[in-house]
Amino acid sequence: MKIEKKIHYFVFISLSILIANYIWPIIKLPTNNYQIAGEYFRNNHHSFNDIIRYICFIFIPLISHILFKLHYEKKSFLNLFLNLKVTKDYNNINTKIYFFFSLTFLILIFEFLSIPLIIEKIDIFHSGQRLSSAFKNSIDGSLWSGSFVSVGIIYETLGTKFIWNLFDKQTIGSMKYLDLIYSFITKILLLYLILIVVNTLNFDENYKIIFFLASSFFLMNVNNYNSNSTDLFIFREIPILLCVIFFLKNIFTGNYIYSFLIGFLSFFVFFWSLDRGIILIFFVLFIIFFFIINKKYFDLSILLSSIIFFWVLFFIFYNKEFYYFLENSISIIKYTPYTYGIVHPLPFTDEKNSARATKNLIVILFSLIISFNLFFGSNSKNTEKFKFCLLAICILSFLSYLYALGRSDGPHIRQGFAYPAIFLTFYILYRFIYYFSKSKLKILKSNIVIFLISPIFFIYLFIVNVNINNIFSFKGRVIEYVSTEDKFFLSEEDFNFIKLTSNIVKNENCIQLFTNDAALLYLLKKPNCTRYYFVYSIGSISNQEKMINEMTNTNLIILNGKTDNWDMPLSIKYPLVFNFINKNYTEYKNIGNRLLKIKKN
Repeated sequence: MKIEKKIHYFVFISLSILIANYIWPIIKLPTNNYQIAGEYFRNNHHSFNDIIRYICFIFIPLISHILFKLHYEKKSFLNLFLNLKVTKDYNNINTKIYFFFSLTFLILIFEFLSIPLIIEKIDIFHSGQRLSSAFKNSIDGSLWSGSFVSVGIIYETLGTKFIWNLFDKQTIGSMKYLDLIYSFITKILLLYLILIVVNTLNFDENYKIIFFLASSFFLMNVNNYNSNSTDLFIFREIPILLCVIFFLKNIFTGNYIYSFLIGFLSFFVFFWSLDRGIILIFFVLFIIFFFIINKKYFDLSILLSSIIFFWVLFFIFYNKEFYYFLENSISIIKYTPYTYGIVHPLPFTDEKNSARATKNLIVILFSLIISFNLFFGSNSKNTEKFKFCLLAICILSFLSYLYALGRSDGPHIRQGFAYPAIFLTFYILYRFIYYFSKSKLKILKSNIVIFLISPIFFIYLFIVNVNINNIFSFKGRVIEYVSTEDKFFLSEEDFNFIKLTSNIVKNENCIQLFTNDAALLYLLKKPNCTRYYFVYSIGSISNQEKMINEMTNTNLIILNGKTDNWDMPLSIKYPLVFNFINKNYTEYKNIGNRLLKIKKN
């Protein structure tokens, strides 16, 4: 691109971004009249506003880029679609890379075995979401019929129950150890994704090894084992990562089994995490489009057949739960934005979290522009395979920002940068190594460079986290950790409350919470009287009415929890339930700051 054309392009794209940013606050759909007290309702904000704004912000510059390509560079859409076709054999095995992969994998295992198992006070709100539902399931085997699920039945219920059964220990320590296992799996999948990407590069062996080590250096640290940190890449992405891996393996090997596995993931992900399920469905639609473009009709039929097969099996074997699942999922999709939602900040302003959000939006935009550029151009020897990896990741970069649009606080916006960070890592490293591969620096082509670089990366990556003593004592440490009494994970206030309240509720068949302190049900060893154990997610008027109808056999209610001030008062959020409790229940006892109410005679 000549200098003059580059200037024209820069001005053209900059103006399109300014126009998109100008349009952002103009898009104002009035809120649906769901009467759900929250930030959206207070601001008369429709849940589609931020989604439409986001699409406009990305697609106005992206379409401008495409128009520039069509007009100034005389590109054609035909060329774009032709380049989406897989035409080459992508078998590219490199034994040295597999050696370094195996070595890195081994070090990841050592790192996992070295994790210090620290007893920390639990978050009675978030941890309770995964303890109380699992406890209810362990009593009666219920799924959605017993607990209103706001994330996913595996995340909230079955995962915790599985680890309890595995260790035969129904403890908080078991649940917290499960999170470490999830993080370990996430790291392994990221490492395997790097391996797939490296094997698509047409570089010399040494350059590939440098790419692999550098990618590992950056991406192995986007997820860690500190439960109190806000990771860039969280374990709820496991099904998405698997789907990307299966898609790329399908492209590069042509094996039909990966189409079947993608279909299974399209079913499985809705039980893992509903929001990830929505993202994955959009990604699978892209895969279907890709199969059609490449005339991979047999792959397409396997994919669609497997999706239908698993949903039919679910309907046949879990007929009752299937209907509860549908009701639960529709309610979450429809009402959750109004329950949890935080309005997304306007880009390029001093609003809270605007700087972080703007960075995400710009990186997502340019990842799409870069990918489109690769497919507009002719098939280059150095990008023919690699570009499919970038395309898959940039599509997920675009889709996964929907997490941040539903709740635009700091942690969720940060997590929206996960796939853009992976895209940037791969693309920048590729450009850097490609530049040096064309240079006359022959030392980079010598094997000595590997011996010089490898130890540096491994020292900074892993050795600092490896503890030989912890490795040898791993089994005993895990047994001790999962066997630790729950009281050691509780604050003094919570421990005293459980100790004093246990005698009061011992004859109750169930208890009901009207507090966000969701772990109290598990700690008191009592199931919830209604499906709405996680009060924070009740949301709509219809759910409040259902909760009231299910409270027929409720004798005791716990109110005024310590996490209730994290959001607006429950009396305002859920007026129907609040008024019903005041009318039908009387104060029984205050224990600490919490209040027990019993049913009036």
